[in-house]
Amino acid sequence: MAFKDKLIYKLFGAKLTYSQCGEDIIIDHILKNILKLDVIDYLDIGTNHPRHSNNTYKFYEQGYSGVCIEPNPDLVKLIRKERPRDKCLNIGVSLNEDSQTDFFIMNPHTLSTFSEKDAREFEKEGTHTISKIIKVKLSTINSIISENFEKCPDVISIDVEGLNEEIALSFDFNRYRPKIFCIETITYSDKNEGKRLNSIIDYLLNNNYKLYADTNINSIFLDNKY
Repeated sequence: MAFKDKLIYKLFGAKLTYSQCGEDIIIDHILKNILKLDVIDYLDIGTNHPRHSNNTYKFYEQGYSGVCIEPNPDLVKLIRKERPRDKCLNIGVSLNEDSQTDFFIMNPHTLSTFSEKDAREFEKEGTHTISKIIKVKLSTINSIISENFEKCPDVISIDVEGLNEEIALSFDFNRYRPKIFCIETITYSDKNEGKRLNSIIDYLLNNNYKLYADTNINSIFLDNKY
């Protein structure tokens, strides 16, 4: 964001957001006013652009760091350039330890997906196209945490077209328990007819998380312990 825009936010007392619907402001409130943490880290799965419509850049800007997961190699280069303190892995998240799979880079790139079914349906609708298909290495969310964090990250953001439900349901709460989850819980639709992924919400509630806020795109969960 340009300096003049930041100045306007500051002068008028507005809260600066980089998220799609202000999710980072809600998470920031939880971190500062409920958890009262001095230092945080995060895992951003499906980072896409390092700043725009991003749920963790606000915290990077505050001086914190974490791990970004992005399958698109062009976006990985941009993330590493603009967020050098973060560790950015050019991989995808899978439900098992498959070595690699096809990744469909869409136009626009925000709809890129590992789901061939979704990619073909986007093309069929006539408003989006497959730019190219590349092979991408895979890892599970639980392996990513064990290999890149000394403890479970405080905040986990998940936004992976076509796989949010599967990734969320594969999370091992016996090993890890983040304080905050921010997960996209509605499928994409050009006609605003996305399907609500209630199984994600039920899974988090059943594992003793509270649905703290919902923006109709992302659901933000807080560990009931806090």
